[in-house]
Amino acid sequence: DLSDPQSRANQLGGKFLDLRAAFSFETEGSVASGATAQTAAQLNETIYRNYETTGNKTSKVDINLKLLVRLPRWTEVAKASPAARKEWNRMLEALKAHEEKHAELARTWVPTFQERLLGIGEGKVAAKHKSTLDEVDKATKKYDAESQHGQNEGVSLDRTIP
Repeated sequence: DLSDPQSRANQLGGKFLDLRAAFSFETEGSVASGATAQTAAQLNETIYRNYETTGNKTSKVDINLKLLVRLPRWTEVAKASPAARKEWNRMLEALKAHEEKHAELARTWVPTFQERLLGIGEGKVAAKHKSTLDEVDKATKKYDAESQHGQNEGVSLDRTIP
């Protein structure tokens, strides 16, 4: 997590010493289903709900999932050795794959939102939506804990490369 000064990514040494300062986050690439790419950087997910009611109960529920992935960009990559660039690109691909798993996890929750929000009283929609969002957040945190924020999926840099 590059926003955490104590994270491994921010404690890199050697030729990657200036890496953190050279990071900028920009939308880069895209993942399946038209969502924008994401990374060890930042994933913003927003799950919107629209519904119609009949007799004070939800009769139609539409769920819209917006995923925005911001990947780190090494602005000084051109100054790095070919081996360091190769290592950076390897890590970035692993990071994209890790973030795609986050996106897929969010996508799997769409039917759950629809099930839970359909047929309930209009006054209960906001609370049920919030409690389901909390479950999505918990599942996301569990995945990050299991994958060590992608480190056991290759989201790390070899600092020994010249």
